[in-house]
Amino acid sequence: MMLKELISDPELHTVSAIMVDEAHERSLNTDILLGLLKDISRRNKQLKVIVASATINADKFSNFFDGAPIFTVKGRVFPVDVSYLTEPMADYVKASAESVLLLHATRPLPGDILVFLPGQDDIENCAAAIREGIVNAGGQLRPLMVLPIYSSLPPREQRRIYEVPPPNTRKVVIATNIAETSITIDGVVYVVDCGLCKQNYYNYKAMVEELRVMPISQASAMQRTGRAGRTQKGECYRLYTAYTFRNELPQETAPEILRTCMSSVVLQLKALGIDNLLQFEFIDAPSTASLERALDHLYLLGGIKSDGRLTLTGRRMAEFPLDPSLSKCILRANALGCLRHMSIAVAMLTLDSVFVTSRDAKERASMASARDMLFSAGNGDVMGYVRLMEEWMRAGPSMQEFCQSHSVNMKNLLQARDVLDQILKTCERIGFDLPRGEEDIPLSMETFTKALLSGFFMNVAKLNVDCRTYLIVRPIDTSTSRSGSNHANLGALNAEETAMAELHPSSYLFRAGLAKQDEKGNNNGGMALTSPILRERPQLVVFTQLRYTSKRYMMHVTAIPSVDWVLTMAPGNYFTKEELETKLRKRAHD
Repeated sequence: MMLKELISDPELHTVSAIMVDEAHERSLNTDILLGLLKDISRRNKQLKVIVASATINADKFSNFFDGAPIFTVKGRVFPVDVSYLTEPMADYVKASAESVLLLHATRPLPGDILVFLPGQDDIENCAAAIREGIVNAGGQLRPLMVLPIYSSLPPREQRRIYEVPPPNTRKVVIATNIAETSITIDGVVYVVDCGLCKQNYYNYKAMVEELRVMPISQASAMQRTGRAGRTQKGECYRLYTAYTFRNELPQETAPEILRTCMSSVVLQLKALGIDNLLQFEFIDAPSTASLERALDHLYLLGGIKSDGRLTLTGRRMAEFPLDPSLSKCILRANALGCLRHMSIAVAMLTLDSVFVTSRDAKERASMASARDMLFSAGNGDVMGYVRLMEEWMRAGPSMQEFCQSHSVNMKNLLQARDVLDQILKTCERIGFDLPRGEEDIPLSMETFTKALLSGFFMNVAKLNVDCRTYLIVRPIDTSTSRSGSNHANLGALNAEETAMAELHPSSYLFRAGLAKQDEKGNNNGGMALTSPILRERPQLVVFTQLRYTSKRYMMHVTAIPSVDWVLTMAPGNYFTKEELETKLRKRAHD
């Protein structure tokens, strides 16, 4: 919101003071805003800028703002005793569970436990190990409420972490690093910290988002420790050595601007009139190569000219608080007559996840079947999201029941609806007509898929001969980039190890492919798959995100019935028909 304010009032003459809170989180927008405020405050001497945080590196920020004074306000915290391992451990999940059981057996009540682990699988495995330990104790331990918390849990399960445990019962909450700052749980006296977290890193050369398990920073370790001292003296058990803390953990978490795709940052800065990106003062400057890649991306989307200046398309893209590829989809959807449907899709794509999960295998199968009933009428995940959102909005007073029957997170759908309202208001502001009856118009697969391809033509993949993996199709020729300066990088993308990916297991197309295999007689783990539409995995797909965890996965995948649709929506010389068809034939027979 503040960045939009700067477009209309670039000198902030209508503002006397700005306070930037939680600056230590170093989000993308925070870093951009701080760089802009530094420049503005040099010209507007009346403007007061206050940067606040509980764990900030104050000297670094003071130096960034030309030696600004530092004010320290002491908080009301209780002392926390910190313990370390004497030697590194091999299994942090097992060590976390054992630490919880030991604390529960030896520490008095009241006093709840908070455990930090990197992700959902680790959390569930730890919870299972703790429950097993309680059962094996044969009644010798007091009752223990074991409560995992992660984003895809049903909201009612997430809210349980705030419950007060019954008498003579202890509560243990097992969480990701979201519990460092975003949630506060009363009653926590003991913290178990494995010293790891998951972070997204964008590999701009391979154009893939990598979800890595990383050591936390010293600042994060201190933040986790502080969770034990909010209401009384606490204890923190770090499952790593003191040497590791002092010598191997970085002082601060890498800011988002150093580990994310820079396309949206570059577009925002250019919309604010900042053309020389290398001279813009970032607290931590991104690499020149990542900025070059972002410029080439925007050029291919038609957002900038070859000299780097914004086009009309680029100015319109900058009006939306979205990834530029998503903004381009909305602009093209307006021309193709599917604006509202694409706006719904984009709103849904801004969410991390819309579905809830279950630990029970039968429940998971039932959930997948309910979703597939909605998704089967389209050509993949993105059209499925549109139908899901429309059916939910039509449910009216029965929205909650709809979410329960389709295993959907109501909170996330409400968030998507807010994003949708913001998108539609932006469309009206820039002069797009919103047909009031469009929600009643059937969704055209062709126009919708073409609009999607206009923003993601670089993410086309062809099914490999193993009928499981896909090969991403990108041209080695870089004549369509601004200068061809990244020829080596684009060429490297065609190496087999970089260009191969798989459908993510959460994709409808993944499950549809399993159903087809099951129909042919394959043992699909004993699970009955009864989707009303059984089909082979599509030969040609487009995805909106490439994510690397244990494998390279395509996220939010849509089937493309015709190669001509790709050629129609890609820039004129990005692919030639002969080149694309040759690549597809070659990859199909490799």
